[in-house]
Amino acid sequence: NFWQDLTLGFRYIFSHDIFRTTVLLDFVAVVFSGVTGLLPVFAKDILHLGPDGLGFLRSSIQVGSIIAGLYLAHYPIRGFVGRQYVRAVLLFCLMLLLFAFSTSYYLSMFLLFLSGFFDWYGSVIRQTISRLLSPEELLGRITSARVMFVVSSNEVSTFESGLVAGLIGAIPSVVFGVAVTVAFTGFMWFKTPKLKYINMDDLVNGRQGLDSSVQAWQK
Repeated sequence: NFWQDLTLGFRYIFSHDIFRTTVLLDFVAVVFSGVTGLLPVFAKDILHLGPDGLGFLRSSIQVGSIIAGLYLAHYPIRGFVGRQYVRAVLLFCLMLLLFAFSTSYYLSMFLLFLSGFFDWYGSVIRQTISRLLSPEELLGRITSARVMFVVSSNEVSTFESGLVAGLIGAIPSVVFGVAVTVAFTGFMWFKTPKLKYINMDDLVNGRQGLDSSVQAWQK
């Protein structure tokens, strides 16, 4: 029926352990660790910058994403992609944590650049996993459901950042968000053991290849 068709993509994502883990990790990382909504506060009150400085800070994140895209276009993802994805999330959090305590304009730009790089690096891995493990007949519905998570997480992140910053301040807000993301990442890492073992060859071979590889590593 209509409701079953509408929710099919979401139900498939949350019934699939690898899908569920990567989507939830991305959602939590963006919601709690996003700093875009707080950049005006950091630019004005901490780095003492004007509108031009704020623009460069915001642009640094996007430049990092572009460089990550160019890098991955030249050096395709290989090896254990699950481990690389978790590593990218943790490095993204680390860059934002260092940014929160930076009082140097150029260092802050560089840290935001790196955060954009690692954010996009992890995003490409997540999209690759999604594409290669999606059944062809459900690809459109799964992609639509995943995009809804991405779009909503960006908006919720701005609200969460402003709300927490209003209660405890901008710097503690970033520290709190990073702590939540790292804790959730560790929880999902142990909750989804398959994430440690999947590699690109298994993804190309589909779910059967993934399951056989996990069994081999567990032995």
